[in-house]
Amino acid sequence: MIDSVTRQKITQCQVVVFYGSQTGTSKKLAQRFQKEFESSYGLKTGLINLNVFSNDNDNANDANDDANANADMSDTENDKNSHCDIQNETLDILSNFPDDKIYVFFISSYGDGEQTDDALQFYKDLKLTTVPTTKSNIRYCIFGIGSSLYEFYQEAAIDMNKELQRLGCELIGTFGKGDDGKGST
Repeated sequence: MIDSVTRQKITQCQVVVFYGSQTGTSKKLAQRFQKEFESSYGLKTGLINLNVFSNDNDNANDANDDANANADMSDTENDKNSHCDIQNETLDILSNFPDDKIYVFFISSYGDGEQTDDALQFYKDLKLTTVPTTKSNIRYCIFGIGSSLYEFYQEAAIDMNKELQRLGCELIGTFGKGDDGKGST
């Protein structure tokens, strides 16, 4: 269950950007997206490493680094106030996500199309959920990062998308694909 402090912080955001990254590419793209989205649309946007779903204590340091990077990305005091600092709290799986938000996922494929260490526990939790969420109006966008030089190009993002749709979430927009093999990330 999401604690009251986290729920309050998430409530302040209109868009929540998640990322799962092994080498930092998804993180950089998610940060850039967050900054550009807030600047273009003026919507409060939170940035969360999917490792918050992991029980691995080493990932807590990454979450703290993300919080600092999130604050450093803004040039003005107004921009700093628009960020929602929600990286340091542990979140529960989809049944506890507020349904009045837009969720954006930046998912890198690792190795043979596998989930990154950051995204693995979240993905496992999605797969273990057997009943579609009662929050059928969870809306999300997804952007996969991979390389077409590998056999299982975009497999992690494709798998994540399938699980989100299986659970009744609604994909809005086009499934985005960045191809590191062609320099389009």
